Amino acid sequence: MNIFCPFCLNEHPDVDKKCSDTGKAIPQTYINAFKRGALIFPVAVIGYKGCGKTTYLSSLVYALYNKLPTKWLSIMILNQSTLDRIEREYIPTLRNGNFPPPTSKFFEEPLILKLSYSMTKFSFFETKREAILILYDTMGGNYDRVDTIKENFPLIKNIPNIIVLIDLYSMELERNKIPVDMKLHSLVNKLYLALDDLDSSAKEKNIIVNFTKIDKFWNMNKNHDDFKPLTEEPMEYTKDMTLYGFYKNVIEKRSEVLSNFVKEKYSNFFEIIDQEYGGYCFITSSSVGTKPNEETNTFSHYNPLGVVDPLLWLLCIY
Repeated sequence: MNIFCPFCLNEHPDVDKKCSDTGKAIPQTYINAFKRGALIFPVAVIGYKGCGKTTYLSSLVYALYNKLPTKWLSIMILNQSTLDRIEREYIPTLRNGNFPPPTSKFFEEPLILKLSYSMTKFSFFETKREAILILYDTMGGNYDRVDTIKENFPLIKNIPNIIVLIDLYSMELERNKIPVDMKLHSLVNKLYLALDDLDSSAKEKNIIVNFTKIDKFWNMNKNHDDFKPLTEEPMEYTKDMTLYGFYKNVIEKRSEVLSNFVKEKYSNFFEIIDQEYGGYCFITSSSVGTKPNEETNTFSHYNPLGVVDPLLWLLCIY
């Protein structure tokens, strides 16, 4: 039996305990879960420099531990590298009201987590599942040019799920330098070309557009027609909800509203996603749940909102 390697995203014989490409040890718990038929979810988090990728990933892991009802899922970390980054870099920094430092490498070793979760499709029918979540974070500068995507992140050709983080508020402030629709379109256009050159296909990718740092829009007048869909706070997760039924519908209805907003305001960006990529979903999130102090770049209240929605949507569609 061949094992799908979380480091190189190729298959290795199950007798190999190390990745032949990278030399990294493949966690035995990962191998055991793979043999049991666990779903494998490689997910790339991409976006321009400054969009908050590392903060988003940190808050995603925090929310998996602390925000989701335990009846939805439980979490286990599968390698020491992931444990170290979570315990030393991600969570303590955020809990102290500071942002984690941006990714310093072109390509970080992925975070590897096992999720055990329940899918209730009908009130009387519940399915227990296992999934391995493999999260990839890269420097924002990787997405400035097609060749840098190919050279620094060639693994993206084998990653079926892509979360595109968009700091729309900052883009709108700089719209006089470059039109926002053009900048948004350029990111997914370059990704499309890189995938083509890597002998992959955008049609095989699920793409989740995540308008992050959405807290910057919350003080905006809710009757402001241009950005009204962005003034709504993401919903909190509560234990009386079901994952597949209720919350899946919440995500998809919200995505429809945002999709219409994007189609009207950033039509070129919408069309390339709609026409050239596979499944897609639009969501909003706030990695810290409050607007940071602009002078100190710190925050006093930490309550991430919407950060797990991309993952929940993926779990529901598989």
